[in-house]
Parts: sequence; C-alpha cells; structure tokens
Amino acid sequence: MEGPERATSDDIITVTYMSNIENALYKWGVTNGSLVLIEGENSSAAKFKVEKNFVRDTIWAESYSPDLVHNCSTILVITAGH
Repeated sequence: MEGPERATSDDIITVTYMSNIENALYKWGVTNGSLVLIEGENSSAAKFKVEKNFVRDTIWAESYSPDLVHNCSTILVITAGH
C-alpha cells in the first residue's frame, strides 16, 4: 500500500493498493474512525478526509477475487504531522 505516513486535520489523502489478484475487488476501512473514506470504495485507490483532532489511525485494505476464493490485505499507519 502506498500513501502518506503523516497527515493533519482536514487533509485529503490518497492511498493506493495494487493487488496481485486478477480482476481484484477492493474493500477499505479505518481502525479508529479519525479518517473518513470519501472516494474509491471498490477501487485500488481511495481518498480519505482527516478528521479534526487527528493523532493516529490505521487504514486497511483488502483485495479479493470475484469468486471469493483468494484474498490478501495490508495496512498503513498514519500519524499527525507533515
């Protein structure tokens, strides 16, 4: 997964995750809720808005095959700052 390791409140950040699964479907999530998915739910690239009072959060991404046989996932930890 590629994206910034640091962000501040009200930033819009873009994160990408390229799976090695053919015709992959994607799912994105956030562990603590201080980042909000605003674009790219079923895409290899997603945009997140950084909420007020942001300190640290984890974005996770999962890719899976259309037949749901294969899947893989990864995480990216982002902390406050630039």
